[in-house]
Amino acid sequence: MITKIGANLASAFRHMRSASFRAPSPISPLVWADQVCINQDDEEEKSHQVQLVGVIYSKASTVVSWLGADNDGEMASAITAMKSVQHVAESV
Repeated sequence: MITKIGANLASAFRHMRSASFRAPSPISPLVWADQVCINQDDEEEKSHQVQLVGVIYSKASTVVSWLGADNDGEMASAITAMKSVQHVAESV
């Protein structure tokens, strides 16, 4: 089966295959991409699957969140914001 994917997901896959990508732990051969694994045209399925995403991610050995290519340097600001949120969440 051939599934078309968007440019952002294609970019994420290319990045994960690149030599410069270093995951915190070895990546298993199983990859979950919401865009592909959840039927985006079926609202009932999306609603059901979104409820399971937390379970899926909590059982994963590695989770990679792709925010997009850092072509303009704005990713540093996004990462700083995420670290701030993580710090607050860990202190609660």
